[in-house]
Amino acid sequence: MKLPQREYNRYMAMKDKQRCALHKKRRCFTFGPDYFHLDIYVEPLPPACRGKPLMILETYTTAPKGDSKPDLPDFLDIEREITGFGPFSM
Repeated sequence: MKLPQREYNRYMAMKDKQRCALHKKRRCFTFGPDYFHLDIYVEPLPPACRGKPLMILETYTTAPKGDSKPDLPDFLDIEREITGFGPFSM
């Protein structure tokens, strides 16, 4: 959607100065029956990264609620689960 300059300026005036802009590259792929987003954060990294690279894998599944977790891609090294962890909240 195209945003007129006037509306952009109005939104910028409401900007939350306690937050920073994030810059990322997104890779989307399927693995088995599941769909994934791999977000790769790039410079300038958020202060919370403390200079370390950050990648977040988000899963989408068609499995009914309560089924087992989706199979994670075996070609990725998953460090930890962050679901429900406040600092990584969107």
